[in-house]
Amino acid sequence: MRVNNVNSGISFQAVNQKYLERGLKEARIDGSITSHLITCLEADVVLFKNLSVQDGLDTLKALEPYTKQVQLSFAQAKENFIKRLGKQS
Repeated sequence: MRVNNVNSGISFQAVNQKYLERGLKEARIDGSITSHLITCLEADVVLFKNLSVQDGLDTLKALEPYTKQVQLSFAQAKENFIKRLGKQS
């Protein structure tokens, strides 16, 4: 999975381009990202371990401005990532 640095004025370490581009496309079409996107990102971090927890968290932070109707899923995923990040230290 390709992870790139992003310079958008917010201090991100790395953002997964696949999820960022998909989220931006959903936001452009629907006005918000879907909870399905958040669920897929969470699965890639927690279940499949395709992304590090920190990269997942940074990707969530990049997508946060586009979350209108998925605040609950977003908040839960963010909380799960932060808990897992603490366990890795």
